[in-house]
Amino acid sequence: MAIAFRYPDDPVRISQDRLKKLSDTRKPGSLLAQLKFDGWRCPMYKIDGRWQFYAKREGTTERDKPPPDHLVRQLDALGLPDGVAFDGEWMGPRDVYRVLTGKHYFVLFDMMYFDGQWQGDVPFSQRVANLKTLIGLHRGKAKGDTSLIEVAQTVDSNWNAMFEESKKNPLTEGIVLREADSWLIGDPRAAKDNALWMKVKWRDIKEPAKY
Repeated sequence: MAIAFRYPDDPVRISQDRLKKLSDTRKPGSLLAQLKFDGWRCPMYKIDGRWQFYAKREGTTERDKPPPDHLVRQLDALGLPDGVAFDGEWMGPRDVYRVLTGKHYFVLFDMMYFDGQWQGDVPFSQRVANLKTLIGLHRGKAKGDTSLIEVAQTVDSNWNAMFEESKKNPLTEGIVLREADSWLIGDPRAAKDNALWMKVKWRDIKEPAKY
């Protein structure tokens, strides 16, 4: 499987006031929101029966250590076919380690390849639905524990409520919104080419909102 992992890596940051305006003006279902977890971004590919883990920049493997063996075994227990790739967050490293007290798990939030085929030209809403279906089917017949593999909750309305809930969760830092019918196209470093990812953060990391 040729790796051509592309996505808008840096969502535009918006204010909470802007989020409220979107909630008031946008039709439910036009935007989908997921929690923005504060772990390590971890694209993962199953190739030739083995999982490969990458940093968030295409073509790099910048981490000094891979996810722990027991976590990788849970991915293996799902029995997923070769040619699948997910975008997700590895929870356990970084500051959240203190909150998790040593626990590691994966949160999957997008499916980038299926059967070796790039899925970026499939609308985001359908990719999320396909991800949930695929994991659900394989979890039902898994040969081993898969409790440390989670699929991110996705909501198509009540984005403000999800944002307020994120404030109570020390493992998150806000939410990310994406156009439901958006594709992954163009330069991952150029917001104008990308599928309108927006992030709303409740944590102050010295990153001002763009609008």
